[in-house]
Amino acid sequence: MLTPSLPDLVPDVPGKGRSILLAWEMGEGFAHAARLLWLARRLIRSGWRPIVAARDPATLRDAYDAEGIDVFPAPPHEPCFTGPPPFRAASYADVMGICGYADRDRLAALVTAWDALLAQHAPAAIIADYSPLLSLAAFRRIPVIPIGDGFVVPPELPEGGFPPLGARQPDVWPPSDLLANA
Repeated sequence: MLTPSLPDLVPDVPGKGRSILLAWEMGEGFAHAARLLWLARRLIRSGWRPIVAARDPATLRDAYDAEGIDVFPAPPHEPCFTGPPPFRAASYADVMGICGYADRDRLAALVTAWDALLAQHAPAAIIADYSPLLSLAAFRRIPVIPIGDGFVVPPELPEGGFPPLGARQPDVWPPSDLLANA
């Protein structure tokens, strides 16, 4: 199977230069930062200028610095679940709820924070690793390529919605309410 190169998938956008924002806003650990670093190195070789918005900018900071890649913090957000612990997501929709989609005001503030970063950096495109809030902020304005495993980029079911995350249980938030907030 032939895989097109990223420059073929994301043509230059007039007036925006050749920068691509690589972003990681949710999730813990090394894998997100390592995946973005791997992509950033390849983008540099293809003539692009990657910039990185990271949930934890300290993760792999030395490796990013060695490549001359600018890294800055993604807008921080706190979970908005107020029920009794522990939080148990029924599907990816509940994950979206806890990250901000369940609270319209919080969601608006997070999208506004991403809007400010997008205006400041003016990327031609975005590669989003577990970055649903950024994806909403960029919707219909800047091309977004979501990356990750089946958890962070879940498949849509034929009947709509998302697959369950384990044994079937009621949604914490009705998906229609989350969509209405977006």
